[in-house]
Amino acid sequence: MIHKNSSMSFLEKAYRQGISRLASHTSDSAHSSPSNLSSTSDLEPRSYSESSGFTKYWDINDVNQALTEHPTLFVRGELVILKKYGTGTVYSTQHNAHIHLSSKTAMNRSIHDDDVLVFVLENQITTSKTVCDWKLDNTPTDQELIMTTQRYEGVVVYNYTAAKSRAFRLQCRLLSNSGCRTTKLLHPIDQRYPMVSVSSKESYQSSDMAFTVEVMQWRFSDSYPQGRIVSNSIPKPTHTSALNGKCSPLDMLCSYVLDSQQIPYTFPDSHSSDPYRSVYQAALDQLSQLCRLPHEGVTSTQSLSADYFASLITKLRTEEFKRDLDSLGRRSFCEDIVITIDPDTARDFDDAIHISPLISTGSGPAIRIPITEYWSDYLGPGAKSHTVVGYEVGIHIADAAYYLDQSPWLDDMARKTMSSVYLSDRVCPMLPPLFSNIICSLNPAVPRMAFSIVVQIDVDGKLLPQEVWFGKSVIFSYARLDYSAAQRIINNDFTPEEISKTTTSIFGLWPCIEGFAPVVALSVGLSNKLSLALRKLRKSYVALLISLPEERYTINPDTLTVTRKETAEEDEAHHLIEEFMLLANCLVAQKLILCFPTLPILRIHPTCKKSAILTRILMYRKLPQMDTKSLIHTNKWLETLGKRLQDDGEEHGVQLANYLFLANCLQKAIYQIGSTHPFKLLSHWGIHAHMYMHFTSPIRRYPDDIAHRLLNLGLTLERKVYTDDPQYVSSQAAVFRPYRFVITEPLDIYKDLLFQPPKALLKLAKTRYHPNTVATQFSSNTSMMRMESLEEQLLSEGLRTSTSLKNFTFKTVLKDIERRYNADKESIINLVENDGSDVEHPAVEESTKKSLVQTIFDQIEDDIATIGYSFSSINAMVEKVNEIERKIATIEIMNHRAMLHLLIKQTPEFQSKGGIDAKAYIVSTQLSRTITFYVPAHGCAFSMTYPHELLEDLSIRLRGFDKNISVEMQKAPAQAVGKGLLDRVPCQDYDLGASENSSTSVYVLPLMAPINARIVPVSKAFYEGVDLLLTDPSLAE
Repeated sequence: MIHKNSSMSFLEKAYRQGISRLASHTSDSAHSSPSNLSSTSDLEPRSYSESSGFTKYWDINDVNQALTEHPTLFVRGELVILKKYGTGTVYSTQHNAHIHLSSKTAMNRSIHDDDVLVFVLENQITTSKTVCDWKLDNTPTDQELIMTTQRYEGVVVYNYTAAKSRAFRLQCRLLSNSGCRTTKLLHPIDQRYPMVSVSSKESYQSSDMAFTVEVMQWRFSDSYPQGRIVSNSIPKPTHTSALNGKCSPLDMLCSYVLDSQQIPYTFPDSHSSDPYRSVYQAALDQLSQLCRLPHEGVTSTQSLSADYFASLITKLRTEEFKRDLDSLGRRSFCEDIVITIDPDTARDFDDAIHISPLISTGSGPAIRIPITEYWSDYLGPGAKSHTVVGYEVGIHIADAAYYLDQSPWLDDMARKTMSSVYLSDRVCPMLPPLFSNIICSLNPAVPRMAFSIVVQIDVDGKLLPQEVWFGKSVIFSYARLDYSAAQRIINNDFTPEEISKTTTSIFGLWPCIEGFAPVVALSVGLSNKLSLALRKLRKSYVALLISLPEERYTINPDTLTVTRKETAEEDEAHHLIEEFMLLANCLVAQKLILCFPTLPILRIHPTCKKSAILTRILMYRKLPQMDTKSLIHTNKWLETLGKRLQDDGEEHGVQLANYLFLANCLQKAIYQIGSTHPFKLLSHWGIHAHMYMHFTSPIRRYPDDIAHRLLNLGLTLERKVYTDDPQYVSSQAAVFRPYRFVITEPLDIYKDLLFQPPKALLKLAKTRYHPNTVATQFSSNTSMMRMESLEEQLLSEGLRTSTSLKNFTFKTVLKDIERRYNADKESIINLVENDGSDVEHPAVEESTKKSLVQTIFDQIEDDIATIGYSFSSINAMVEKVNEIERKIATIEIMNHRAMLHLLIKQTPEFQSKGGIDAKAYIVSTQLSRTITFYVPAHGCAFSMTYPHELLEDLSIRLRGFDKNISVEMQKAPAQAVGKGLLDRVPCQDYDLGASENSSTSVYVLPLMAPINARIVPVSKAFYEGVDLLLTDPSLAE
């Protein structure tokens, strides 16, 4: 705390020298004269640049003093920029909140991932009102949340990364008419980085060229960092093709799209396996010794014959095998008929299932019958009389985390990418092929380590009374099918010769152990019956049923010939696997809550938001109005809208209706850590589940591995707790942390919540993990309100929502700081240091002995610390993977556009026209600035950042629009800058801009009406993809 004295304190000096100088050069103060800053006139010479608005970084001694004396006012952390350079956040563990850097000036020459020191400037408290009109029990009462949220503003005063002589490389393109005679500005493809200034002698006057630029320095007097061009074409990929050691075009595409999003290609074909070879060999040794097989017997299918299987299964029945399995804490499912169903091109098999009927013979309880016995004794002539009352289902997931835990290096590499990336010609795997395609993958006819769930379900899809089993296992896959083969079996579209006891290749394509093909077919049929019941149950509570056909392309790597794959509608075989994986994910989420009620990792999906522009579009175009009273109404509305658009002549009406909803209303699902959340969102709206977490794809998705580790830890703790205290279930601690997944009466997993942590525990967790948000809940008669997450809007739009924040600038903050500082030098410190004064704290016993709530809370934190996790560490991983999901979505778009570019080049009709003629629709417009075009015939969208007017007839007027330039390359006219939003939102578009000689005019574009357009190549380089050119001359005003 500052002591009042006559001399200038360190903090006062910091405010005056650092912040006031920074504040005086924001965009709205660029025209101010130095005389306006009288408050700083008595200080030493200014250390800022009038041309750039940046200040020099503080001296390291001042930095250390600041951290020591005022730790709550200074935050050191990693700068995260989500979309475009200009705004960012730094997470503060002390505040348990993001510190927002709301302008380039506030970021002070820092870039994404920099280690920075932030001065916390302002603590804004805002309230928002949200109505949740959807509840899992479908009751009509709406729930209204009044959210009080604290928002911190800050400014970078020191950059630890830059102090270490930072240098990095970016992929850039040339901006037309940018720079001056001596310098040019290059635009990074990854928009999270700033434009780079290079010498005009180095640059080339061609927008078709890509540049690799090395950024060398960024002086505080420069508006942009200084760089030099390393190469004027796409950089060499991190790997080479096998052919003559030369770089192939598809290698170039791979490098281009990954580099643009700063995602490393960690395991290309040419990578060295030395860092993890020993772990792989140890895994082979362990599995081969456990199963008494040679290495080749566990790496690949050796034989599908009945004799080979008989010899193998004999080894897996020995007491020695069972004893070794027990020592590993695993259960054998090797004699259960486990099968996999995946796409025909899949190489990594994450999941497998087995099923056994539960039958009643009229007397006694239902019993489980192995499916081989059921096939031989209960079906066909002379079958035993019985009634199937349910099924026992085993869901088996590859145990990738088991191997990651044995190799810190491999785990670190997986965390760098967090996910596999799928391109048209390859998979860029999260794990190296030796693991992803061999030792982890649940390949046919070889034993594999797995993480399994065994659950009993009645014929209607409800969970029967039981204790659901979770645990590590060893499995053996009897057959590998693709979706088409599974669908043929479901449809009984096969002959007795194709599915017989002598079959070793189902339909001549898919491997199956000899003697088991009929049982495999029976498994598929029974699994489909149960999956239909689960889907029917989920649909009855109205899960969101929306999907867009994925545009898939195959490409010949030698000729670059692109073939567009016709996307078949998902059939029962797809839903079969989908329903079981959804069930597993729901079960795991609830198990994590039972074990770690304050710190699970969950996947949440907010409800859809009401869009004012969508309402106007539907009203003006006389289309059915959106109905969100419940998901059943939303599904019916989407179906009606799609049919209406088709009736109006749009061939792809259903697809267009779905995308219209996606672009305007549907929010993205994200990962979160903890069972409390500022907006009380623990549900997955789209799936209609109370609790949901990804568990079923650990080979290609790192959050699943986090869930595996937490679940394994929970099972270990459960065994210890119940061993030490057999009566634990009756203890008071079990009320807060029961561990066991015990169902006492039939449970509907999509409606009923097995366990909800006591409010006292959640209240304490909320205070610890989310102290800056207070929520109150009460009934409301409001039928519908816009469902929006304040934080998501702040991050995605870059604007503040409250009136006071809209006009917020560093200059006004400075004046307020000076006013309060002069009145009471301690008031400004109290504003930030007493940030929890308005937060409601739980009533915790004030005694020398901790309360039970506090004890449970601390135990959970101590428990997850044993595997190296904490709230902060998991939260950091969650934020990273949420960001990487957005990057991967961008990569998929870039890959799709590259395939369209090649399709244009190889098709004479398209070549002669210069592109693909298509109908485009404007489906969304935001903030009078961002316009989204959608081309349903090719499943692609294009966004144009361009200031515009929304007219009464629901058209938009674009002034200065250049008809010869495609939409994403349009450059806003200079006169638009400084009017309205553009002076508050960073304007860096993914474009090259219009040239001086281009023909500009006023264009008027209708919303949600067909517009003649053409998909055209962006440049000669195919990896730069395509853009949309408007070709309808009637659009000109």
